[in-house]
Amino acid sequence: MADQRQESALHQALSTGPFHLAFRLAIRRSGLGIEGVSRRLHARGLPVSTSSLSYWQRGNRRPEREESLNAVRAVEELAGLPADSLVALLGPRRPRGRWLDRVHGRPKVEHSLELSAPARLPELDTGRANAQLRQLKHDWLCLVDARRHEVEHRVRQVFQALEDGVDRFVAFQAVPPGAIRPAYRAVTDCRIGRQTHDPESGLFAVEIVFDHVLRARETYAIETAQLPAPGQADGFIQYGCRAEVRDLLLRVRFDRAELPLRCHRYRSRLGAGDREVFGEITPGPSGAAHHAVLDAQPGIYGLAWSWDG
Repeated sequence: MADQRQESALHQALSTGPFHLAFRLAIRRSGLGIEGVSRRLHARGLPVSTSSLSYWQRGNRRPEREESLNAVRAVEELAGLPADSLVALLGPRRPRGRWLDRVHGRPKVEHSLELSAPARLPELDTGRANAQLRQLKHDWLCLVDARRHEVEHRVRQVFQALEDGVDRFVAFQAVPPGAIRPAYRAVTDCRIGRQTHDPESGLFAVEIVFDHVLRARETYAIETAQLPAPGQADGFIQYGCRAEVRDLLLRVRFDRAELPLRCHRYRSRLGAGDREVFGEITPGPSGAAHHAVLDAQPGIYGLAWSWDG
């Protein structure tokens, strides 16, 4: 049964994409694993490292050079797939637009936060920040009191290091001009490091330092809390993914004495300004509502609420 589900998932991925999912399922179908595939490629004169294969199957990078495309064709053969069935999913080379970073093709921070001006933080390389980490889980809980004010944000995250030597994650947030900067607090397995703010763009960054330095492929879990400015009542929470997040969960819990009239989930493309709104949802008996996304691709995901008629 499991093999049938895997074959069905691979057939669907080969038909509709995305490439990284089809590539991951193809490697699984070959029965060789990443290390075994890498050895076979080396034997064929195609020296592709296990880290490159890992990046390709996670969507952090994609093969574009001719040597890399030949390696993909070899994987097709190893998995017993039709010729060019994986290569066809790559399409044309990705554009190198202004909104892309040079690291893994990651969108710029200002697009993930919908900032109106370019961000300038000389003490921090915003383009390279977090590029050595894969985010496996992002669980954000917003607590709203009976006065409709946000009183606390709690975030649980799980990461996997893509390289040796990673020891921190940088959290970014948009802080409008004149607004009070949020206060971050470490809850478990981390501490708060440097904090910096660019008043012109509104970009605020805070380093969350891990308890120890990670090795490549090591996973790490942290929990942090953030105290909003007094009386803050934005009416929404949203998270801008600059790379795939396997498990994204946005939650809000209201005081049961003051529930909103409506809630809805939404998402939008980075830098596009469009928004796709999903159907309205009703908070449950505990006063909670959520937006759950599996394998969230780069984009902005949100949960909004309103007490208005």
